Amino acid sequence: MRPMIVTASPTSLLVFLAAAWLALPGPSCADTASPTGTVLSAPSIAASSAPSLTEIRTKAEQGDAAAQDTLGRMYYKGEGVGQNYAEAAEWCRKAAEQGFAKAQFDLGVIYATGQGVTQNYTEAEKWYREAAEQDYAPAQFNLGVVFAKGHGLTQDYTQAARWYSKAAEHGYALAQNNLGAMFATGQGVTQNYTEAAKWYRKAAEQGYAPAQNNLGVLYRDGLGVPQDYAEGMKWFRRAAEQSYVDPGAMEWFIWRLFGGVIGLGTFALSVYYVKKRMRRFTKGT
Repeated sequence: MRPMIVTASPTSLLVFLAAAWLALPGPSCADTASPTGTVLSAPSIAASSAPSLTEIRTKAEQGDAAAQDTLGRMYYKGEGVGQNYAEAAEWCRKAAEQGFAKAQFDLGVIYATGQGVTQNYTEAEKWYREAAEQDYAPAQFNLGVVFAKGHGLTQDYTQAARWYSKAAEHGYALAQNNLGAMFATGQGVTQNYTEAAKWYRKAAEQGYAPAQNNLGVLYRDGLGVPQDYAEGMKWFRRAAEQSYVDPGAMEWFIWRLFGGVIGLGTFALSVYYVKKRMRRFTKGT
């Protein structure tokens, strides 16, 4: 889906961009997000309206599922207590076994990452499913990724699309992007660029940079939307402003420049974002 780059006389700037393009890993229109790799944040106990650690622990020890999950998250994050993954797993399990969806999701993440327990994708899938069947969007998304990647079960794109769709309907941006990617590639669903554009847009309008980039690709290539270079540039720019740079989009910046359509200001901006991204890689972030 990338256009051919127009051959031009080499310049020092073009040489720099070519090197940058080779150095930067980046997504295509089909890029999909990975499973959420952390439990959700625990409420800050520093807030005046928040319960104290003593109150949370007391309620947790009395069997209150919400308090048990909160305590588990606090141990996982090291918020208000010393970080302890084994304690996190223990408290999340107590709440999960009572059917508390957020704790089931958290326990799934703990098993998927192997923090505090032996890594076990089968157990992760089990707990994601428990929460997903209670209509908990983050778990629905993670279960979709498990099916898409084949972690702990047979890879099944149809099931992945099903769970992404459920989470996407709840407005979960990562799932909306992944569902868009499945429609763009025809994995698990009938290929439909109009549907891909619809879901990318929903995530893009929430500020999710990969979806902004992907929507830019569709506008650039006229897939599912009328071809509109200005609109494509707008979405590429929004993604780049979050330091999300797709080498395919960079090729297009160069191609458009040497096609005489965009000005040096836009080209310079693209160089700036590539340099910024390369500095981030150099620092190891």
